[in-house]
Amino acid sequence: MKIRSNLAVSENGFVFDPKTGESFTVNKVGVEIINQLKKTSDLDKVMKNIESNYEVDHYTLEKSITDFVNMMQEFNLLENE
Repeated sequence: MKIRSNLAVSENGFVFDPKTGESFTVNKVGVEIINQLKKTSDLDKVMKNIESNYEVDHYTLEKSITDFVNMMQEFNLLENE
């Protein structure tokens, strides 16, 4: 899975989808996840990077990222592979 390349993401968490005109707000970790998913479709690599930068147990991180990605799929923010 990969984030659509045309999404605009600001440093403070404002996400704009030019395809639909919708905007979203995400926290600092959400920005980091989106930026990493723009570069790679390897979700395990993204999880390892986040886990190394934040104090969070693996189970909580895995569930949170899975929930975040599922939400992004609902809003059609992922590229079709």
